[in-house]
Amino acid sequence: MKGADVRAQCEALLGALRESPAVTSEHLQTYEQLIARADSESAEQSGGLPADAWQQALADVRAEIESPFFAGADDAEMKARMLEHLAGLNGLAERQQKMAAQGLALLRQRVYRELSARAEREAARQQQAEALRARVGITLQRLDNISRQQLFPASAAEATRLLALLGERLGGEAPAIFAVLDEGNALFTTVQQRLREQMTAAYLQHQVTDVLQTMGYAVTHIAAESPDAPSALVAKVEGDVGLAVEFDGTGGMKTELVALSDHPLMVDEAQQEKVCSLVDRILDSLQQRNCAIRERYRAYMDEDEELRPVEIDGEIAQMGSGMSDLQYRISDDIDDNG
Repeated sequence: MKGADVRAQCEALLGALRESPAVTSEHLQTYEQLIARADSESAEQSGGLPADAWQQALADVRAEIESPFFAGADDAEMKARMLEHLAGLNGLAERQQKMAAQGLALLRQRVYRELSARAEREAARQQQAEALRARVGITLQRLDNISRQQLFPASAAEATRLLALLGERLGGEAPAIFAVLDEGNALFTTVQQRLREQMTAAYLQHQVTDVLQTMGYAVTHIAAESPDAPSALVAKVEGDVGLAVEFDGTGGMKTELVALSDHPLMVDEAQQEKVCSLVDRILDSLQQRNCAIRERYRAYMDEDEELRPVEIDGEIAQMGSGMSDLQYRISDDIDDNG
């Protein structure tokens, strides 16, 4: 291939690079190969380049330096140095054209390295932009879901605030967008954890309710005062004495003697021991079911301490204690033996 043909291909490729929105590695690799071939053919020529060919080579490199790729404000100093270097090579060619040709080849390589670095930065920027778009999409979906749920009103309000804030910051600086995304993901993690805890508490409550009803006790559930309040149930134990059981989202259980009436009520040590025995039987039954639960603590009463009153359904309050009022019968012996 003639040197003129190689230069023509270089010019065509440079035009493609200028029209491309981002300098691709494929373009740069082809460009580098063509320049290397042109330099090789120039080196094989004896007696150096003709004057017009040398001036054309200088013009080509000057066009590359003055191309839009180096039109940024930060490129002015670098462009000035390269153009000064190019002018120096032109003066050197009058005395040492072969050395000047080598210097021109080195300058071309420097231009290529700059183009290659810019291509890599542009590719990285595009990847970051794509990752940001994907993360924004995920966070928007999560915040929208949280804002629509009704279990945690405060979290719904916070999600609505973050949605508005994210809409304001889109199109702005990336750090400001990432700050909102971090807040949104933290809120999602919190809500997700609270849902898991609610599911755990509901499962434990179901298991304990089933165990108590199997033993013959009437059970009622107490509505939580807030989404973060522990779920609880009350079993009628004896007379107006009940057993309150609370559950948390970590698998913990708290038991407490409570009063099922409004009048002051106290229990003696024997009654407390009876209820403690019931709690032990509950835990044994749960272990047999492979239910992962642990007793967090039991609330013991002093001799002169009144029980905390708890309101329960009137139907449950009228029922007797233990198995006597159930439609089916399970003997104590069978129950004690599991």
